[in-house]
Amino acid sequence: MSFLLTAVDEVERREPAVEGNRASSSTPEHSTLPQLFQAQARRTPDAVAVVCGEFGMSYRELDAASNRLARELRRRGVEPHSRVAVFLDRSHELVVALLAVLKSGSAYVPLDPAYPCGAPSVSASRTRAPRR
Repeated sequence: MSFLLTAVDEVERREPAVEGNRASSSTPEHSTLPQLFQAQARRTPDAVAVVCGEFGMSYRELDAASNRLARELRRRGVEPHSRVAVFLDRSHELVVALLAVLKSGSAYVPLDPAYPCGAPSVSASRTRAPRR
């Protein structure tokens, strides 16, 4: 998988630091990521939220998929303040999973599928999450 980083010239890079951000924000000071996502999904439900290769998901689709997974996590016993191990390659499924974990009130522990054999199971055991 490749990522494209857009280059900005020196003036564009310095401008926010020198000029400051003049945009007014209607975002509450203590919003969580799931709350900010929900607000964006309400504002632009059909806008593209995630693109992975040829596959794309709108905010509405990402919201629905992450809500389904968050409900399933809770059904399986994940409680707020739990730690959930996530063992996925970079994909739209990873975005769904991370958002779902946060929506369930938990924290995610990312496990890298590229780690040597056995390393993910050691890291997962450190989460003290029940195996299901």
